[in-house]
Amino acid sequence: MAGSIIIKPAVQQRFDSFIQRGRVLFVSAPCGFGKSTLADALLEGRSVLRLSTGAPDFSLDALPEAWDILLIDDFQQIPEGSEEQTLCQLKLSGVSVKQDGTLIYNGEEQTAAVIKAATAYGENEVKFTFSAEENGNYAATVPAFTNAGSYTVYYKAEADNHETFIGSFTVTIEKAIVTVTALDKTAYVRQKAPDLSNPVKDKDYTVSDLFGDDQLTGTIKLAYVDEDGNEIAPNMSQPGKTIIRASGLTAPNENYAVVFVDGTLTILPRSSSGGSNQGDYVIKVITGEGGSLSPSGDVGVRKGEDLTFTITPDAGYAVADVKIDGKSIGATRTKTSMRPTPSRSAS
Repeated sequence: MAGSIIIKPAVQQRFDSFIQRGRVLFVSAPCGFGKSTLADALLEGRSVLRLSTGAPDFSLDALPEAWDILLIDDFQQIPEGSEEQTLCQLKLSGVSVKQDGTLIYNGEEQTAAVIKAATAYGENEVKFTFSAEENGNYAATVPAFTNAGSYTVYYKAEADNHETFIGSFTVTIEKAIVTVTALDKTAYVRQKAPDLSNPVKDKDYTVSDLFGDDQLTGTIKLAYVDEDGNEIAPNMSQPGKTIIRASGLTAPNENYAVVFVDGTLTILPRSSSGGSNQGDYVIKVITGEGGSLSPSGDVGVRKGEDLTFTITPDAGYAVADVKIDGKSIGATRTKTSMRPTPSRSAS
């Protein structure tokens, strides 16, 4: 058929351009002007399904699959408003939506930022809407979620004269990390290792913040362990370090993951001044509000040695009094010394 007519190069180029871009080209002219002849020539060599609206059995339902181009004769006979007039809708390309960044549980509703992509033909704008349910109500904003977990969000991508694209993506809220940290301890050679049997929060271990009224469950345990995690008694006969490991606490719900951080018992050498190995002391230094004493915690000292404390008031506070064994020594000193005995105390 193509050999019986001459197609202008500009027409052929225009047609090929439309075909490559998936567009539909209509040729309008009165009957007898050779529209069908031109179409046959342009489509020669392609897989074409040809239908006529004038045929008694004309239908666009259940079309065979073995064709690339649908050619309809007498298209003008299709009644206006009928479903067949949607033949000219185009398809969006490159449609995708994914979560941008990471959300971590914080006890409140969170909306994920998303990266959207889609290409429409011409200057048509692509609009996205979202829903937590496939058949639910779609809105311009991504649904918000509170608890840790993975959620399926459905979306529609729409543009004028294009088929609506429906897809889904996943929004993930990560668990909040709660850190339980065993605090470091210090002792001297030949002292008793600090007792871990009744650990006190903020003195022997710390717990990072949880949200709302949530609290960790279980019972805290501190233990000295070796590199393999086996419980041991620290070797207090020589300087060295021993791991202090916390365990026993669990998350209150699925919004948290508990992480335990080891502490360290540091066993310090004795001073070189010599003397007896007997009669050593561990001084428990406890401070109240408004200031601090240094050193603090469990402080080792040898019999016969003096122990010096540095007193540091907090901002807005001053030293009111310093007592040794319950007796006032005044309020003017920032440092004071004492020689420990089994019954002595400082405050």
